[in-house]
Amino acid sequence: MHRNENYVNGWPHGSGIWAQQNRVNDMMYPFRHLVQYQFSSPFTILLEKLVYMNFTLDTLMFVINFIIILVDAIMIYTLFISDIEERTYEFAMLRTLGFQKHSLVILLTV
Repeated sequence: MHRNENYVNGWPHGSGIWAQQNRVNDMMYPFRHLVQYQFSSPFTILLEKLVYMNFTLDTLMFVINFIIILVDAIMIYTLFISDIEERTYEFAMLRTLGFQKHSLVILLTV
């Protein structure tokens, strides 16, 4: 029977932190009937903490970006509203001074 070097006792091997976890699991494989959990090394515990920290930071950055985009949208909306109100007042003043509607359209397009 040919032994696959990449998989021992069902655990993938290689290099890196996950390989360290798999080597620990392989050493404890004969004792699997005694316990109901996987054994872990300090490296894998550190890796799991880093993964959770990365997820937390990604979520935090997403929330911050969403808030910034929301504030930008509100600012743009208020600027447009104030500009429209100002122009409406100006057009009303021009109409009271005697401008025709087609003269205002020409003024807007030019």
